[in-house]
Amino acid sequence: MKISHGFTLIELMIVMALIGILATMAVPIYRDKVIREQVNESLELAKYAQAGIIEFRNKYGGIAGDNLTAGLPKANLIIGNYVTKIQVKDGAVNIHFGNRSHKDIHNKILSLRPAVVESAPGVPIAWVCGFAHEVDGMKVYGNNETNFLPQELPIDCRI
Repeated sequence: MKISHGFTLIELMIVMALIGILATMAVPIYRDKVIREQVNESLELAKYAQAGIIEFRNKYGGIAGDNLTAGLPKANLIIGNYVTKIQVKDGAVNIHFGNRSHKDIHNKILSLRPAVVESAPGVPIAWVCGFAHEVDGMKVYGNNETNFLPQELPIDCRI
């Protein structure tokens, strides 16, 4: 009787098939994670524009309609690793993606819209990110121009 050592060809083929299946599941998950990390970093840059809108509200009682009114530089001058510009439009902060961002989010926009309690100007501004639901009792300014896929956004921008 002959004793066999090592793996047979069929065993190696089965192992390769399993590795292929696991890889096809891991790559999309990794892609979405990379995109979410780039979005999170860009949200930090957007705080600069949010601060201008908050300062305008504290000083004048309204919501800044554009970059100039919010005391910010032109939109194309506010840039970052993944951001080509940050534009204030009717109070909303629109983050335009490009530069070194993942190819799947080039030319996409994420909107952060200010929400205020109209009858109580002292209440701080809340921010509605992307597809997040508006809060009852608050007025939300600006349009949601977000054109991301929901899975590409952080959880706070989805619900």
